[in-house]
Amino acid sequence: MKHTCFRIDKDDYLAVIPCADLVDLLAEDEFDYWLEIESATSDELTSLVGTQVQHPFMMEDILDLGHSTLIDLYSDAIYIEFPTNMDKSDVGMGFLSIILTPHLISTIRRGNITGMQKLVKRFENEIRPPVARIFAVLYYILDYFIDQNMQLTLKLRSRIRSLEKEFVDDPSTIEVTQVAELQRDIVGLISIAEDQRYCVKSLENMHVPALDFGENRAYIRDLTSNAEQVLRVLGRTEERLKSLYGSYQLTMNDANERRLRMLTVISAVFLPLTLITGFFGMNFRGMFLLETTYGIWLAITAMAIVLLFMLAYFYRKGWFT
Repeated sequence: MKHTCFRIDKDDYLAVIPCADLVDLLAEDEFDYWLEIESATSDELTSLVGTQVQHPFMMEDILDLGHSTLIDLYSDAIYIEFPTNMDKSDVGMGFLSIILTPHLISTIRRGNITGMQKLVKRFENEIRPPVARIFAVLYYILDYFIDQNMQLTLKLRSRIRSLEKEFVDDPSTIEVTQVAELQRDIVGLISIAEDQRYCVKSLENMHVPALDFGENRAYIRDLTSNAEQVLRVLGRTEERLKSLYGSYQLTMNDANERRLRMLTVISAVFLPLTLITGFFGMNFRGMFLLETTYGIWLAITAMAIVLLFMLAYFYRKGWFT
């Protein structure tokens, strides 16, 4: 098991503390704390957060490794399963379980959420932003993953732009699998963004006396606005991909129509020639031209005239363009 404990010290900065001291510190002082948990078993989770969680149903949700709920409200706690991207460069859903109680926020990773690792390192090593309470830690976490969703959305939009350029230069270089992969990634991001919006929207409407958000509720509205903005950009990106796919289908249909048109021309040209050769191929006595020395040249001439006539006809009708 890997876990890290932080305390908001007197200067309102996050400081790493020994996790063994967390329970005693919570009972002794009024500081706020953050418990970050990675790769914990059910027994380890029970040991770490059992004293924090009073409601049995919440504990059931925490111990359920599968996705059980998005957000639940209890008497003195809020439980959130916040959907995140598994990696900043690829689309894959993971869930970050968040337990919010007075003076303590606990986060539990569900899956290899590399973004969370970078966020923790930012709190540990980089210039740390001042925070007011555990609510601010919650805000930074949710805002980080909503922004990550936007970054992935912009990467997808860039991929679509490159595909559009390739399509304009040479439509034959585009593979339908490329469009299918982009569509799969967009659908995945939309699912994540919709669940994120639901979580922050529900959080905005919650009222827990023990967790009075107060003036910080404006920050939740900011999260909701950001989540909705991600969904809007994703919607426009999806429409752009649909437009590209529609143009791709029209181009492919036109190419197939030209191939079928050429096959039709070839079939139509050779049909009368086949008729002539079939007629003179019959083994009957007394057929004209069979016994003459110039009969073959007359047949070839007739077939050439028919061939030229039909080619000229199809050319005038525009079947070769």
